[in-house]
Amino acid sequence: MIPIGNSKVKDYLSASSNIKRFKSLSMKILHRLKLISKEDLIQEEIDFLESIIEYFADKNFFTINPKEAIETLKITPSKKVKDLIYNEFNYEARRRDTFPNFFNFLGIKTCVYCHAQFALSFENSEGKFVGLLQADHYNSKDKYPYLSVAFYNLYPVCGNCNLNKSNIDVEFELYSNKAPAINLQFKIEDKSFIKNFLEFDKSKLKIEIQYNEDYINKFYLNEIYKTQTDIVEELVYKSKVYNTTYRENLKKFDIDDPTIDRFIVGNYTLKDDVYKRPLSKMMTDIATDLDLIK
Repeated sequence: MIPIGNSKVKDYLSASSNIKRFKSLSMKILHRLKLISKEDLIQEEIDFLESIIEYFADKNFFTINPKEAIETLKITPSKKVKDLIYNEFNYEARRRDTFPNFFNFLGIKTCVYCHAQFALSFENSEGKFVGLLQADHYNSKDKYPYLSVAFYNLYPVCGNCNLNKSNIDVEFELYSNKAPAINLQFKIEDKSFIKNFLEFDKSKLKIEIQYNEDYINKFYLNEIYKTQTDIVEELVYKSKVYNTTYRENLKKFDIDDPTIDRFIVGNYTLKDDVYKRPLSKMMTDIATDLDLIK
């Protein structure tokens, strides 16, 4: 829905301890791939395996740019060779001991596909990072097993969105530095009925989502956000109550404007904070639409 760019990923990967660790793990994976028996493989499968070994001889499985790798290596020719390659990545161990730490570093706390559910990672009392989320492989690990541990291919998501996406490609790149072709926008479908506050009929509240139609349907966004009209109702009430005088009184306590906006809306409102709490994008857009915030 909303890209965050690649700077955070670069910061994570440039930490000296991570450079050393992921280089060592990548070399171990490469060594294990070389030991795979080719006895029962057909030539196409052998060629695919050897192309991976050759390609990653001077590259890193964890830091690779997925697009560049796919351009050269393409899609796995069979489930058989996919499983052989996938097993050598020790994926389940990486899913437990590496992914939660990475997602925690990114500071993302919500599903990046629906933005309506938590996707949390945190450090427990034993000093280990735990993830209450699922890691989606933007480029399917079934098609591209060599990308199963690539950080630029991992998105923190909720279970429903991970299931709905499955192996299907979607038009959204979380770590892109480019502005999206279509900006996600939430609006109240018709504001005319709330102009007269005394005759406000909350049953008429409808949320309009402006975005890629295929994406909206794939992740059931209309259905999800239809259940959140009570939050929009609260924002309508707030737009009538929280006036300029109220904001000025809050400033007397040395509270800055972004914090006042967060207090009034009940969620984060700055672009850089969009993944800190579920529904923040919707609530910010609706609050702006109602002139509750600027």
